[in-house]
Parts: sequence; C-alpha cells; structure tokens
Amino acid sequence: MKIFDNIEKNGSEYKEDIHRMINDLINIRDNEEATSNYFDTYINTLPKYERWKIDSVNAKLNNEDVKPFSLPNGAIFPDKVLSFIRLLLICIKSEASFGYLFYECQSFMNRETGFCVDCMPDKLKILYAIKFDIDNTVKELDEIENQKEKCLFLLNKERESNMDDYNGELKDKYESFCKHEIERIKEEKSLKIANHKNRPSEDLTWILGNKEQKEKTLNTLKSLIGGRKAAHACKVLIAAIQCGAIIKPSYSQIIVHFKNIGAKSGYQRSLNKYMDKTYASETDIYLKLFQNKSSNSGQ
Repeated sequence: MKIFDNIEKNGSEYKEDIHRMINDLINIRDNEEATSNYFDTYINTLPKYERWKIDSVNAKLNNEDVKPFSLPNGAIFPDKVLSFIRLLLICIKSEASFGYLFYECQSFMNRETGFCVDCMPDKLKILYAIKFDIDNTVKELDEIENQKEKCLFLLNKERESNMDDYNGELKDKYESFCKHEIERIKEEKSLKIANHKNRPSEDLTWILGNKEQKEKTLNTLKSLIGGRKAAHACKVLIAAIQCGAIIKPSYSQIIVHFKNIGAKSGYQRSLNKYMDKTYASETDIYLKLFQNKSSNSGQ
C-alpha cells in the first residue's frame, strides 16, 4: 500500500499517530461498524468533549464534583481533531480499501465546512481493493524467482479479479497491470534467450588457440561429453587441460555449452576430484580419445 508513503509526505506533525492508527485499522477496514467505533473512540473526540462540558456544568449546578476529562490512550485531543482529520484525509484519499474510514473523515469535514463531498462507501470496492492491491501483488511477485511461475501467478490473480463481483476502475487498472507484467516478463525472458544465443566470442577464452582451434576443441569436447553429467564431463575436461587445449573453465563458462552438467557445487566437486592424480586411470582413456579426435579433426 502506498498509504505509508503518503503519511511520510503529508502526515506533518501527526505522522506517528496516523501511522499507528492505520496499523490499528488495517485488519478491520472491511468492517464498517468496527471502523466507525474506532473513529468515534480515538479520532473524533469532540462529541465526548462536548458531553463532558455539559455534564460539568450540570455537576456544578447540583454542587457535585466535576470529573476530569479523560481520553483513551492514543486518542486525539479535541483541539487537534480538525487539523488531524484534514491530514488523515490527504493520506488515505487514494486508498480505496479505507473507504469506511474515508466516509467517517469526509462526513466530519462536510459538517465542519458546509461543503458536500460525495463519500458514500462502496463495500464491493473496499473488499476488492483489499484483495487486489497492486503494491502487495508486486511484493508477492518479487518473491517468485522462476519467470514461468511469475506469469502463472499473475494469470491466476487476473482470473480471480475477473470473477470478483466488483466492476469499476480498480478492476480495470489491476487487470491491465497483470497483463502488462506478463508481457514484460515474456519480453525479458526473450531478451535473455537472445543474449544467450548471441554470446560474444570471449566466452571461449577458456579454450586455447586461434578461432579455428577453439572451434575444433569445442567440437571435440561436445563429442566426448555429449549430454552427460559432471561426473563424466569433468574427466574429459581434465584430459583437455592436461593436453593443453583448455584452461580450467568456470561453471558459468561451461554451463553455456553443456546444459546437463548439473549444479555448480557438483561440477566443482567433480572437477577438483579428477584433478587428483589418484584418479589418473579414469582420465587417461579420455586423454587418449581427446588427442585422437583433435588430431583427426586437424586433418
């Protein structure tokens, strides 16, 4: 919700009070009666103060003790009510989910100023705004790493939104947001694929020799490794290193050409394992095959 940004920008000297009250009201903002009771108890304390003044006068006339005026902890003092509600309205005016609170505040201002601003709450709109908040959706989206899952998440949200009974500008805006995000994610994915396919030649810096030699060595590696995992691939790579055809490749360099090699941890573990001379018998056969394929490809 952007309401907290609004509080920082427009809350003035009431920032802490407005922030606290919004946190109090978040879980009851869909309940008209609960919101109204909160407003009467903590925000609009003027009626209580007026009643206290009348009771005090009556007590004096009857020679009774005048009780001191008291408020619940955190309530706004009567002399601050008007300025507080004015700023609170500025902070919540763009938050449809606080429609009941807006109604209470604007009704108060209508009475105070004599102007009539439409503020009737729309229950369906309030419930929709709570369920389909763009800022909250963005936060949930950020927690999903897989692009396909992001798109599925947005498609489900758009479908749920379309089935909601509310119809209005909030729905149009939310569904437009979902469609736009899905297209953005698809374009981002396509761009990554395009960049991956058009990787610059420096990706082959781990293969030694000129351009032609690099291509021959890479073809030899692909022939010997195929689509097998790191446990096999690293034996071939060690052989190529020992032949002086390549230098030790990083995981990011090797995964571009050998998609099935597995996780980074497994690759590094296997590479370190077969660099040990203890496993020379397992790499020698690939060393010979590598040398044969290299020599044959050069003919």
